[in-house]
Amino acid sequence: ALADAPGVSQVLQNPTFTGLVSAVESKNAADFCALALQLPALPVPAGLTALPTKALSMIPVSTLTGVPTSVLASLPAPDLSELLPQLPTGVAGQLAGQLSAATTSQLSAGALTALPTSVLGQLPTSGLSALLIPTLSQLPIPTLSSLPINVVANLPSSVLANMPTSVLSKLPVPT
Repeated sequence: ALADAPGVSQVLQNPTFTGLVSAVESKNAADFCALALQLPALPVPAGLTALPTKALSMIPVSTLTGVPTSVLASLPAPDLSELLPQLPTGVAGQLAGQLSAATTSQLSAGALTALPTSVLGQLPTSGLSALLIPTLSQLPIPTLSSLPINVVANLPSSVLANMPTSVLSKLPVPT
């Protein structure tokens, strides 16, 4: 790791950098510095996931857009919930397309409702299908219309009332 390189650990232990190391909870000061300085590459890309949300939130979104989406996709769902709505639509869409169903199902309702329909359409359907009904009910109709009919059937009537007839016609008839 970069922190093991000659001189790096000595620099990171310098009182001048105490605030930085504290902000990143000593987990990945190297990547945090690389992002903050907008260096062309991360010294330890896999270590980005070790940065606490507080440290990630200090990095400008314009800098994070330069991080490969495959690296961002490995961030924990709470961090992604903070980050996704802030990203430009194109980057957010690429990132959404790389998320697992498990991660998607853990994104916050606030993050999901803040995303444009085009980005929501890139999220795995199986992850969206696993969301709780109150969260699903807040999503746009075009997103809900793409979900499996057994998921749509569980939505409240107030949401179903806005669904296109092409979707409603597939719903099971109550007996």
